[in-house]
Amino acid sequence: MSKRPRGAGLIAIATVICFAVAAEAAGAAKNLCIAKNDVVRVQRGTAACAASGKGSFAKAKGAGSEAIATGGARNRAVARGKGSFANVTSGRRNAAIAHGRATIAQAFDGVDNKAIAKRTNSIAQAAFGNGNSAIASGRQSYADASNGSGNTAIASGYFASTEAWYGDDNTAIASGERSSARAIFGDDNTAIARSDGCDALATSGSGLTDFC
Repeated sequence: MSKRPRGAGLIAIATVICFAVAAEAAGAAKNLCIAKNDVVRVQRGTAACAASGKGSFAKAKGAGSEAIATGGARNRAVARGKGSFANVTSGRRNAAIAHGRATIAQAFDGVDNKAIAKRTNSIAQAAFGNGNSAIASGRQSYADASNGSGNTAIASGYFASTEAWYGDDNTAIASGERSSARAIFGDDNTAIARSDGCDALATSGSGLTDFC
């Protein structure tokens, strides 16, 4: 009876992994769109993109992905993942990055706003002000930093939700599963939700803090 060479199983597994990675890369390459300074440089498959304004850049990679950086200057939109959407439609030096399946990132109507959505079905928005930052890194999470300046919203928990808006320098952080944090209607408010299922609310004043 013949014996299987040592390491043959590992070699077979490695080969399968290499083929899978190569197939994924090939699929992504089939759906690619790159635009810069009013010109679409690359467009393949079902990816779509547009960029207008000095120094603006848009890149979409993945089936049905879309990246838009228009109506301003030095804006950047990057969508990577099947059905991902990155949108910057006005302002200057705004950035929207959607990385993952069905993610949405939007940054507009201001200067130096940044929205990052990087897990499946996550949504991030930073808009209507300057220097706002929204990061949705939990699966199906939501982060909104808008209607003011210097606001920060970070949602890292599964199904977590954060809002930092209608004021300046508000901070909302939700890391617990299905938690929510809102720092709204005032300035320098802080809401932090670390526990699963809890709701932190700092609202209708200034310098307010709530933890859970």
